[in-house]
This record gives sequence, structure tokens and C-alpha cells, in this order.
Amino acid sequence: MADKMKVIVADDDELDMRLTRGAITRALPDAEVLSFGDGEAALAELQRISTDHDRKPNLVLFDYKMPKLGCYEVIQRTGPEMWSDVPLVLFSSSVGPTDVARCLTMGVREYVEKPTDPDKYKATVGEICGRYAKVL
Repeated sequence: MADKMKVIVADDDELDMRLTRGAITRALPDAEVLSFGDGEAALAELQRISTDHDRKPNLVLFDYKMPKLGCYEVIQRTGPEMWSDVPLVLFSSSVGPTDVARCLTMGVREYVEKPTDPDKYKATVGEICGRYAKVL
């Protein structure tokens, strides 16, 4: 693992992004957090770093539905090699079971329904960071 843990967050909801970044900062104070408000920008970053193992993120948190490209399209375009090395956690409040199953078969490690309560949301993100930080 590189010196500093890297986490990529892709979410188009400004409040969710602030909550997510805050929870990551509390759970992983030394982590570098890269944030993207749409799937196209996140994909560009993932493709740019996909060939450089030292630059790959240690954890990726993705909202399912985003402008330009959604999580599923990003997963398709990055390929399974990326997700065998990098834990990808899917967040959403409006994904059907078929969509979740499809993403899980393509490399998503887990699906988390976004809690509507901000404190619960932050706690959930913190738990995920703690769980994956132990594996890394």
C-alpha cells in the first residue's frame, strides 16, 4: 500500500458529498480524498490512474445515479481488473434489486442504501472506511 490511503468519492448530491467527506476524514484522518460530482469525471480519473498501481485508490465510494455516467457505466468502462484490486462500495437510495445484483456481479463489494438521517449516514460511511482500512 502507498504511504497515504486514497479514497475516491463520486456523488452528485452536495450534502451527501459533504457528509461522506466528513465521515472519511474522521475515520481515516490521513487519507487523501478525491471527490467527483459526476460519473464522467470519476471515470476520467480512474482511467488515468488504472495503469499506475501506486496511484490506485484504496477505496471507492460511488453513488449509483449520477449525471453524465452512472455507476454501472463507470464499472463497465473501467473493467473488472480495477475492481479486483480496489474495493468499490455502491451507495444509493433508489436502486432496484436487479441493478444491485448486476453491479455486484461486476465487482462492487457491497451495496449500501443511503440512510436519510445525516448522523446515520456519517456513521455508515465511517463503518465502511474502518472495515476496508483494516483489509488494506
